[in-house]
Amino acid sequence: MELRLEKVTADNWRTATFLTTDPERKIPLDEQWIANNAFSLLQCCYDKDWDCRLLVDGETAVGFVFYGYNRDTDHYLLCRYMIDVEYQNKGYGKAFLPMAVELIRNQYGCRDVYTSVHDDNARALHLYSSFGFERTEEMDADERVYVLRGK
Repeated sequence: MELRLEKVTADNWRTATFLTTDPERKIPLDEQWIANNAFSLLQCCYDKDWDCRLLVDGETAVGFVFYGYNRDTDHYLLCRYMIDVEYQNKGYGKAFLPMAVELIRNQYGCRDVYTSVHDDNARALHLYSSFGFERTEEMDADERVYVLRGK
């Protein structure tokens, strides 16, 4: 694997838009566990507290991450983290997660990184807990908030 986080640009935004977790590849605006990447890209354009990256292996985009600062909660968030349906169960989620956390910490100078997960999303819960994210008592709409404390 030759993994990197790549800035979304005028040359690759369409690639980011068509990555999906939807097995039928209908690419709905709200997928089962995550907002569509097109929504995240649009949010980045108009809300400067947020940023995003493609998750790339070699020349292949395999996923997407949307992250930033939530002024309402004063949390730095790994907000939307997805691996395209064709590349799931190949280790990409686990391989890219430390890179995404490091990017957030370096870009914002923060220690703690938060995320939120629906209680029924067993795969995401397993990934985040195996990486050290801990459940908090906070809720973000219908999702539980987790934190990865910095050292």
